[in-house]
Amino acid sequence: MNGGGPKSACGEGVRILFVGCILTAAACASAEEGSVARELSPTPPIPIANGASSSNGVAPPPSPTPTSTSSTSVPDAAAPVPEPPPPPTVITSNETIEVWGRTRSFVVARPSTYDPARSYPLLLALHGDGGTGAHMRAAFQLDGVAGQDVIVAYPTGSGNSWDLYTPADSDKDVAFLVALVDEMKARYNVAPNRVFSFGMSSGAFMSNQMACRRPSLFRGIVSHSGGVPAEPNDSHGTWGNGFVRCDGQDTGVAAMLIHGSEDSAVPYPSGEHNTRYWATVNGCASTSTAIAPAPCVARDGCPAGKPVVFCGVQGLGHAFWSEAAAATWSFVSGL
Repeated sequence: MNGGGPKSACGEGVRILFVGCILTAAACASAEEGSVARELSPTPPIPIANGASSSNGVAPPPSPTPTSTSSTSVPDAAAPVPEPPPPPTVITSNETIEVWGRTRSFVVARPSTYDPARSYPLLLALHGDGGTGAHMRAAFQLDGVAGQDVIVAYPTGSGNSWDLYTPADSDKDVAFLVALVDEMKARYNVAPNRVFSFGMSSGAFMSNQMACRRPSLFRGIVSHSGGVPAEPNDSHGTWGNGFVRCDGQDTGVAAMLIHGSEDSAVPYPSGEHNTRYWATVNGCASTSTAIAPAPCVARDGCPAGKPVVFCGVQGLGHAFWSEAAAATWSFVSGL
C-alpha cells in the first residue's frame, strides 16, 4: 500500500525534471533568437543636435537659420534725424608769397561762410620775437572771437622777428607787409579803409613802425607790450616832444595800446609813452574817460575815427592779456 507513494514521488520528480528541461530549452532557444535578432537589427539612429534623426546614421544638413523680420530691423520713418555737425567758423590755410625774391609765409583764417559779394575788414596779427604766424594764431585767435566777420592774416617775420629799423624803402619786412595787404585785397573782398594791425612785443613795435612809415596802409593798430615808432637809420621829422615823424607821415591812426604793469621785457612806461605819442599825432586832449572793458581809458577830444585807448593791466607781465582778443575786436569793429 505504501509502495505507491515512492513511485508516485519518483514519477512526479521525473515529470518536474522533464518540464524543467523543456523550460530550460525554451529559455535557451529564446536567448539564441534574441542574440540573432540583435545582430540583424540596424545601427541605432544617431541623434542630431536639433532633435531630428537619420535612419542611416548620417546627420542631415542643418536647417537654415530663419531671417528675422522683426519690426526693430526696419528704420522708423518717424524717428528724428540727427542734425549734421555745424560747419567750422573759419577755414585756415598756410600760404606763401614771393617778395623781393624771397618766399614769405603766412597763415590765413577766413570765414567759412565767406561771401565774395560782402566786404570784410582785414587784420594782420604780428608775432613776437622767435614766433611764427602759426604760433601767433595759436596764442591769439582773433578769428575765434570775430567769427564770420573778419579775415585775419598771420605773417611770419624775417628770422622769426621783424626788421624794425632798416630804412623803410629797403626794409624787407615793410615790403612784405605791404605786399601781403595787396595780396589779400586781390584775393578777397576787403572793405575800403578797413585794414588793421595787431602786434605783440616786437610785433607791436612793428605795427607802430608801419603806422608811422606807411600811414595809409592801416586804419588802426592795436599794440600789445610795444613802444613808439623810431627812425634811428632814416631821415625823419618830429611831432614835438621828441616824437618821431616818419617821412611821408602826415596823419595818425586809431590806436589801442595794451600793457601790463609787471612787464619786465618791455616796461610799463613804454605803453604809457606810446599812448602819448598817438594822442599827440592825432591831436587828442590829455584827459581820459574810462571805457569797457576795464581798465581801458579813451583819450578825450580825439578826431572822429582816430580814437586813442590805453589799457594798463595791473599784475600782467610780458604775456597776452586774457581780454586782448575781445578788446581788439570791439575796438576794430567800432571804427
